[in-house]
Amino acid sequence: MKLETIKPKRNSLIESFYYVSIISTAFLLRILNLGHQAMHHDESMHAYYSWQLSEGFGLIHNPMLHGPLQMELVSLIFNLLGDTDFTARIIYAIFGTILVGLPFLFRNKLGTWGSVFTSLFLCFSPSMLYFSRFARNDIIIAVFTFGLIIAIWKFFDTQKEKYLLIISCLLAFSFGTKESAFLITATLIIYCALNFLNEIINKMNILLKESKSLSLITIFSTFIISLKNEFSKGISHNNIRPYLSILIVLITLTLPQWAAFSGIFQNTFLLSWSNLILVSDKNIIGMPEGFGNLIAFSLIAIMILVSIFIGYKWNWKTWWKCALIFYTIWILIYTTGLSNFIGGIKSGLWQSLGYWIVQQGEGRGAQPEYYYLLLTVLYEYLPLFISVIATIYHFKRPTKFSGFLVYWVLITFIIYTIASEKMPWLLVNIALPMIVFSGYFTGIIFEKILKYRFANKSNTIIAVVVIILFCLSVRTSLIATFVNSDIPKEMLVYTQTSPDLKKSLSIIDEIDSQNVGPEINISIDTTSGYTWPWAWYLRNRPNVSYDNYKEDIEYDSGKIFIIHSENSKPDRLIKNINVVNMQRIPHRWWFPEETYRALSLANLIQKNVDPKNWIYPIQYWFNRSNIGYKIGSEDFYIIYLEGFKEINLISDKIRHN
Repeated sequence: MKLETIKPKRNSLIESFYYVSIISTAFLLRILNLGHQAMHHDESMHAYYSWQLSEGFGLIHNPMLHGPLQMELVSLIFNLLGDTDFTARIIYAIFGTILVGLPFLFRNKLGTWGSVFTSLFLCFSPSMLYFSRFARNDIIIAVFTFGLIIAIWKFFDTQKEKYLLIISCLLAFSFGTKESAFLITATLIIYCALNFLNEIINKMNILLKESKSLSLITIFSTFIISLKNEFSKGISHNNIRPYLSILIVLITLTLPQWAAFSGIFQNTFLLSWSNLILVSDKNIIGMPEGFGNLIAFSLIAIMILVSIFIGYKWNWKTWWKCALIFYTIWILIYTTGLSNFIGGIKSGLWQSLGYWIVQQGEGRGAQPEYYYLLLTVLYEYLPLFISVIATIYHFKRPTKFSGFLVYWVLITFIIYTIASEKMPWLLVNIALPMIVFSGYFTGIIFEKILKYRFANKSNTIIAVVVIILFCLSVRTSLIATFVNSDIPKEMLVYTQTSPDLKKSLSIIDEIDSQNVGPEINISIDTTSGYTWPWAWYLRNRPNVSYDNYKEDIEYDSGKIFIIHSENSKPDRLIKNINVVNMQRIPHRWWFPEETYRALSLANLIQKNVDPKNWIYPIQYWFNRSNIGYKIGSEDFYIIYLEGFKEINLISDKIRHN
């Protein structure tokens, strides 16, 4: 059996029914009860700045929030449908649904059944479903990534100019969405470059066979001669293979954005002596300072000129169209419709990458190297299993397309594992290639089973295991999304706002509604980032202040205080004022990471020798049990001198369950 596209006769009506059913299911799963869970810290920031834009306050690109596109899209939704938790997330649900439908456009490679299974797996994938209901841009970049892959392979097959224009468009949207675009682009550039080198090596092998000597000098000179021959006719579109055209488009359109990568050298022996600051870790993080500004401008200018020159030598009539599409979209995104022209272009060209170069040193999350492997085993075990089997099949019966899928899966996993920042939402980027590969391979197995009527035992066994794992995966997905969506018994839930915070909001609303005097003032303690998500939830209240209460607090009658638990010790409060029935409420809570941080190969072997030690991890994997009591939290007090109703805390039930 070869891993290649098998094209059975299509029944367009039945096929349409499959896609309509899967896409409709995907959309319903993604919008059902979408506004229920409390806004995560990051979600609230994205929603708040989107709301400000919709209210006419503008938007200035801040790389901490990633690309501006998500805020611009959400602000449009706010203008159309109003600003709520539901509408703040609906654009992500729409993109999540689009992602499920994209395999339909890739049927020429995935095969009829392969594309159907890919859509099905994307629909019920735990990470894809969860983060399609989460106001972060990871699901948006996943759509553009998959779109890029589809367009590139369409160009490989047809060499039509329109696909280069589509690639340019999707590339611009990717860079306007999130800095993951740099990793995606690098992945595709490396793939195209490897194909080019492979062609050169094949030609070199032919020449070497004719050579009587195999010295290093001979090999090197033969390689150089092969390169020279490859470019002897120039690099015009008509003279080179499709993957080289893709390589040129990817490099030339994005080369100026890569200029800030030079910042990695500023603290090395190459530049440390010069005190040159190309990416600052103070002031404006990620931007150059002093003489670094001139260097940054020069690098960008040089890269623009190099890009234009290569584009001119390649195919000017095509390249200028690609460049126009890319930079028109890119500029409109980063300047928010030209409202922040100079600042948006400067930050987009340099700070987008510069900021995250600085942040890599921070290593946000500080997770162990095996973090994504652990997440994959817990959530994406279905595509993991199929990808492993499919990879084995590939090496036995390789094809060009399956080779790309193996490469995409492996290189993505390696890149994100190496990167210092590790977060659960980045699992979307790792799961996507595995799901595509899994859908493709499952389609081939299914077609073989239909053809040979279960005659092949190995295919039948694989199919049975896939069905079982798929059913379990659906269960995992639904529990994580609808039962534990804001409860950190799930590793997908990362430092999540407690559901009790929304309960406290209802009490504040009740106090406000019963008040007959002047409008109640609300003061939020800013310690440890407590501004969020309160800034989002209290956005329409005029009398809200944000203060730091590490010093003594002056309590006013008729004022509500939200105080960080460390700044509001009961004994201190009682000393200053008569506070009765103070209730400690979780503000944000998190998964007990100590349960996995100490894992190593040695202690895993030691523990697993005894089958009794298997019970706990199996129980957690299947039921997420025996973990609630370990959940950590950072808490607050609501202080209102006139008194307030005590909250029946959801967190207490979870911790004692």
